[in-house]
Amino acid sequence: MLTKKLDIAFSLLIRKRGRCERCGTTKNLQCSHIYSRANRSVRWAEKNAFCLCAGCHAYWWHQNPMDATEWARSRLGPQDAAQLNVEAHRARKWTVPEMESLLEEISAKL
Repeated sequence: MLTKKLDIAFSLLIRKRGRCERCGTTKNLQCSHIYSRANRSVRWAEKNAFCLCAGCHAYWWHQNPMDATEWARSRLGPQDAAQLNVEAHRARKWTVPEMESLLEEISAKL
């Protein structure tokens, strides 16, 4: 239940950016993770997500992963991309208090 609440709040936070970071549209915005949500260590890291419209998310990000990877690296910059890669490959088990604290932080940004 707490994971679901965090996922919803995180998605709202990313979509609050207000426009697709690839094409600029303001319609049908989605939260697109660089490293999948299965990577618990960066599941709710803002650097691990872009705000993309449904078209860019489904028809570009998921169907052209090499292009998307290069674009993501250029958007993040080499240092942040390398740091995100390290963090994504670390095992992380969130405690309930940590998740509750993170939910409060995200909610405050909304």
